[in-house]
Amino acid sequence: MCGTFGTDDLVALMRGREAADAMLAALRVPVTKALDPSTPRGFDAAVARLAAALRRRASAPEAEALQAALRALDIDWREAAPGVRRAAVEQARDVAARAVRTVVERVRTTVGHAAREVVEATRSDVRRRQRLAIGADLNAMDTRAVAYLGRASELFVRDQYGRRLQALGDAARRVVGAGLEQGLGRDD
Repeated sequence: MCGTFGTDDLVALMRGREAADAMLAALRVPVTKALDPSTPRGFDAAVARLAAALRRRASAPEAEALQAALRALDIDWREAAPGVRRAAVEQARDVAARAVRTVVERVRTTVGHAAREVVEATRSDVRRRQRLAIGADLNAMDTRAVAYLGRASELFVRDQYGRRLQALGDAARRVVGAGLEQGLGRDD
């Protein structure tokens, strides 16, 4: 019976798979996994695998950028001159922009690799199931589709980071403004 997994089930499944992969790699046992995106379970597994890979690739640069931005913003706002305040905000913004570039590149690479895997698996599945005499290698259309998915993902990620940065900037302005109105300083 075909069904879909819940998100928690998929995460647990992917963590188990990653642990098994780590053990097999440590033992130097070569294993290739069959990917069958034509079934609901195979598609769910492919999506969960991609989500886990994207989280792994993006979490470190995001955390590092957040820490660096907080360090840049760690000034005595009450005592700082307006120029110093603007410089701190600009430095925090620059740090965040560098992180966005890093994450976007990692997302493009990760999505590109996953898209290529799915296209190759789909092509192989179609050849096998329908006994088509098509080549196993990706053709120009497949390659363009994979490249498009990478670019589309890049645009989506840039847009989402832009929205996040805007919302965080708005929240920071509100918090700092309210603190200054109350006469609060860095240690309050």
